[in-house]
Amino acid sequence: MIDIKNQNIRNIIKNRLSSIRKEIKEEHSNCLNISDLDNLSKEIRNSYKEALATRYDVIHEQAAFASLHIMSCFTLAKAIFDENEDKGYLLPDNWFNGEKDINPNRIISYLILSLAKTSTSVVYLCESGFDNQARSLGRNLAELSWQTLILTFFKEKLLLYISPDNPKEANEVWFMLFGKGKFESNLKEIERGLGFSEEILQTTKELREEIFQFYSMFLHNSYVAVTINNYSFSLQDDSVTSCDFASKSKTSIATLQYLNDILWYFHRVFYSIVFEYHKLRPLKPKRKMWIQARVLHDCTNECYMKLLKNRG
Repeated sequence: MIDIKNQNIRNIIKNRLSSIRKEIKEEHSNCLNISDLDNLSKEIRNSYKEALATRYDVIHEQAAFASLHIMSCFTLAKAIFDENEDKGYLLPDNWFNGEKDINPNRIISYLILSLAKTSTSVVYLCESGFDNQARSLGRNLAELSWQTLILTFFKEKLLLYISPDNPKEANEVWFMLFGKGKFESNLKEIERGLGFSEEILQTTKELREEIFQFYSMFLHNSYVAVTINNYSFSLQDDSVTSCDFASKSKTSIATLQYLNDILWYFHRVFYSIVFEYHKLRPLKPKRKMWIQARVLHDCTNECYMKLLKNRG
């Protein structure tokens, strides 16, 4: 929440403002007071509360579906690795052939949990009236989902991914694995390995390009993006109003639809990699978390197909 309640910070501000008032020749009434900051923080909080209270059914439908996807990611991550037991339930312990003394299930589980947390942030920002900021996270979300699929498919890449000992090496390894078009080439290889038809390969390629271009514009703060950031687009009457801070906008529909495209594709391909390509089976398939993960995956697929049909 935006406010300045900490007494130490308030005292620093008050003392500095008092000194400034003595230095300037302007009328004291034109100078900033601590009460002005309190009023501004109240105005910001009110815009945020108003955005949360505004209901657009289409936006909330997509947000609800995204919530289902997030729960599915969370449950899948917990099914793969149990933090309390320090035990994995999907990839075998010898996945790295003894080259690395680390449980591969932990790595994949953490990646999927990061996917769930980033997705939650996108939904939260859209619901709170910060659509541009949600879109800025969108490319991170897309790349994280693609990265997780690649690391699950290619054992040697996962081993390389966990090899760096410092930030410089981590950046170099990431670029080696995923830089300069390697997302697309790796994902295409995965899809071919899973038996995707040429028609589906073309469709998924076009969707990735669309998602990448859509989110990149906001990540890089293009002129169009920063301009849109100052307006709210009504879903009720197509009116456009300026907004200084938080305001719910129909632009969030596309933001959330792309989020759901990303998460649906992730689930579809992840399960295929694990069970069809690697031909793995959970260590305890009747374990509660695995049953719930598979049921949630089925639910997300059903929802996606019906919502996609409604999108035309």
